[in-house]
Amino acid sequence: MFHYYTPPADFSLEKDAHIATLAIGEESVPALLTDIGAVLHFPPHAGRNFDAFWDCIRDLRPPRYKIILVHQDLPNLPENDLATYLTLLRDAVDYWRSHDDEHRLEVWFPERDAPRIKAALAAAPPE
Repeated sequence: MFHYYTPPADFSLEKDAHIATLAIGEESVPALLTDIGAVLHFPPHAGRNFDAFWDCIRDLRPPRYKIILVHQDLPNLPENDLATYLTLLRDAVDYWRSHDDEHRLEVWFPERDAPRIKAALAAAPPE
């Protein structure tokens, strides 16, 4: 599902990948989704809510084989919003794996955030 790294990490060796690195310290859903839209080249008219994010993350047109979304830290969102965000990311990784033989989406977080990510996903409401 997700990958973890120990900072500082060097993703520059991924020659066939689009490396999309998110800013540090996002504290609201609109700010986070604005940053993601910028690094993943979402259409300018895309909304800054989870429904729009889900639509856009499944409709990427990557010029390279792999998209690597690197979080420099875990977004500082309220727990409910964090659980929703992580669930959508997890589902997007699964979607790309099962619907597109030509492209892959990888999501990376710092290793230190793994326990909080696992707890947030465990607390997320079932689909």
